Amino acid sequence: MEHLIILGLILIILGIILRLTYKGNINYFFGYRTKLSMKNISNWNIANKTSSVYIIITGITSMFSGIFSYYLLPIKYQLNFTILTIIVGLVITIYITEKRLKDYDENNNF
Repeated sequence: MEHLIILGLILIILGIILRLTYKGNINYFFGYRTKLSMKNISNWNIANKTSSVYIIITGITSMFSGIFSYYLLPIKYQLNFTILTIIVGLVITIYITEKRLKDYDENNNF
């Protein structure tokens, strides 16, 4: 069961690190890096602030799904269910972040 919870903890830790370090210069190593997010510093800050929140939420959700799957699913499905939860959460994170960036960029063209 520990490995099911550790996946969520890793996401939570990464989300917190991103949340605490996103401000500053646009970089090519860490952060939410897409063409639109790296267009300017405002987009960079919005993208990383938004994505960090949803990454933390995904981590918390995956921890709960790991606990849920441990008690309610056969062992061969537990890891798959937790990974599916993470994938869905990250896809939602990307969708929401890109939508927010697109809306911001359309209203504040530089």
